[in-house]
Amino acid sequence: MTYGLLLSGESLSFSKYYSAEDKIRSEKAVSWLLKKFKYQKEKGYRGWGLPQAWDAFGDGSVNPPDHPYSITTAIVLQGLLDYLMVFPDHAFNSEIEKVLKETVTYWCNNLFFDIDGETGFFSYSPFSGDRYFCPNVSSMVCGVFQRVIHDYGHLFSSKELVKIQGVIDKAVKGIIENVIYLDGLPFWQYVVYENKESNTRTNANDLVHHGLILWGVGEYRRYSGQVNIPWSSEHEILSLDLFWENNGLKNVHILQQNKLPAKLWGVGMAMAVYSRQGNIKSATRCLDLLIKNYGLPNMSIYPLNYTKRRGLPNSRHNSYVLFGIGHLIKSSFE
Repeated sequence: MTYGLLLSGESLSFSKYYSAEDKIRSEKAVSWLLKKFKYQKEKGYRGWGLPQAWDAFGDGSVNPPDHPYSITTAIVLQGLLDYLMVFPDHAFNSEIEKVLKETVTYWCNNLFFDIDGETGFFSYSPFSGDRYFCPNVSSMVCGVFQRVIHDYGHLFSSKELVKIQGVIDKAVKGIIENVIYLDGLPFWQYVVYENKESNTRTNANDLVHHGLILWGVGEYRRYSGQVNIPWSSEHEILSLDLFWENNGLKNVHILQQNKLPAKLWGVGMAMAVYSRQGNIKSATRCLDLLIKNYGLPNMSIYPLNYTKRRGLPNSRHNSYVLFGIGHLIKSSFE
């Protein structure tokens, strides 16, 4: 995940400033990700995971280090797509294109689950115990895969494209089917349970995961997805605005009771969404918040004045900030 976000941020920064250091860091990230892909392929997977063992749903089923996850894989593919966009003639590119095709094909064949013939979702990971419908995961996969077939459709046969588009569209319909409107704005639960009674539980998305859902839906719309999204991009921005309170961002939107401040990665993701939607004013507001409250460049996971939970900086949280800054740079020049 970290390398994918770093790759996007460095590539987008290079596209505007042409820094040799950005290019070197981008190339190192690509090289590392391609090596990891080969390692996963030897184990029968196509994708990327986390460096540590992880019990994703707290049920005692612990996946080993490097076990692939849908969200991580989508973020890495996005980084590779950004790299291809900025460096269209690099020697890595033919290998990256093969990786794009193999990964999309594998995920559509093995990680998509049909719900009712009309809707479906991409599972959290290949492990059967992780077969949960998490809207942030499914949305990110949909958005990135839509971008792949839009920009690199020539890698697939016409039959493959029909199948992949059908899978993506069903997953997008799953996102739409499970939207929860609050004040007319779109929100989702973190998990959509098969048992509908369980969906009455409060498991609202925090800022970073809400941002991931908005990002995926936005990319699907941007790259010519044909399923009608019943809310607008303006509604998405307004839903993000509900996380602001007293000149700070909260961990959950202000209609919830939890008043914890947003974690660092949430602020970075919000900055990316605002930037991608062309809302430079709000994206810059996020950057100002990072400088004043989170100590950019030596950042804390929580605001510096939030003494209950300072949190040491880590590469994953920092990479979301780099991702947001990369998109702010790109959008500011457009």
